[in-house]
Amino acid sequence: MAEFKLLAKPAKPGDLAAYVGLPYGASGPDFPLVVFLHGAGRKAGVFQAWGKLLRGKADVCLVDFPGHGLSPAVLPASLEAMTDAVDRMIRTHFAKRRILLVGESFGGLVSISLGKGEADSPVKAVIAADPPLSTAKQWAVVNSFRNRFIREPENPFFFSFADEVFGITPTEVHERIYYPMLAGIGVPTMLVTGDLPMLPPRRLESVGCLLDPVDEFVIDNLYPDKVMKRRIANSGHVMLTNALPESLALVEEMLPFVARPQAD
Repeated sequence: MAEFKLLAKPAKPGDLAAYVGLPYGASGPDFPLVVFLHGAGRKAGVFQAWGKLLRGKADVCLVDFPGHGLSPAVLPASLEAMTDAVDRMIRTHFAKRRILLVGESFGGLVSISLGKGEADSPVKAVIAADPPLSTAKQWAVVNSFRNRFIREPENPFFFSFADEVFGITPTEVHERIYYPMLAGIGVPTMLVTGDLPMLPPRRLESVGCLLDPVDEFVIDNLYPDKVMKRRIANSGHVMLTNALPESLALVEEMLPFVARPQAD
């Protein structure tokens, strides 16, 4: 990633590799900062195109989750451990910034977790792109993890991560339900999905969307005031990398929420 700089090399479990797009910080601390969080099994580099897309509009930071990219693994690999690691990183490096946190899939769950609106948190707005709000029905995710179990039978991190976050083991699938996280949202939050359904199981050229009509029914009836919903046409799960123009429009829609309030 030639156009990005590694902030600090991770030294121990819980430290994160974070990369800032160049030039970084030239516009001062009031300039918006967009932090991208990838999905399970991916890494920060999948978002490198966003450096150019947002140049002149916002600073950009890309993050490797624990056990991904250059970030050391943590055990147990729970949602709480991942969220705490991201929270420490942004408070350490970006305490005085105003952040739009953009999370893909699992990264969307972490983004929602950090969008509570705490007064001392730099996170001022969130985009959660197709997060898994319930997990047992996600057959493509189950197959992906089980294929990885076969390829990496000695990798305790991914066995722990699959079970802790998705309820997936080599022989069983247990439900993980994340709808109640929506109740704690305290900042402007956009929930994005596409229109390529995951169900029924079938051969797909791209990954189907994790959010389905059941999820939308729950959101509409239990958490109607917590999120803004958007749908990208002709898109599956990984819209932040496969539907860049449409995703850029949504990021630009959310940037005013992280602008520094003007003094009266």
